[in-house]
Amino acid sequence: MPDPSYGPTLPDARGASVNELEIDERLRDLEEQLEAESDMGALTDNTGGSVDGTLAAVSGSGADATINDNFADLAAKVNAIRTALQNLGLME
Repeated sequence: MPDPSYGPTLPDARGASVNELEIDERLRDLEEQLEAESDMGALTDNTGGSVDGTLAAVSGSGADATINDNFADLAAKVNAIRTALQNLGLME
């Protein structure tokens, strides 16, 4: 049970009561965890494929160009997500 001397209590996601101090402590812990995550760097796209926004179906063998296009699409999307997280300050 939270210490009532630290302010009013609020329900957390599990329905347990938490107070403002506990929320602040949880946020600090989360910030520390996020800061501890290291940047793995952007993916380098050496596939030679072209980005078209679609993952195409591949059947059989000999579809190297289509497979490379798929990887190029994935690399572009992952890098866009990475950039967005950096712009929001959620990733270095």
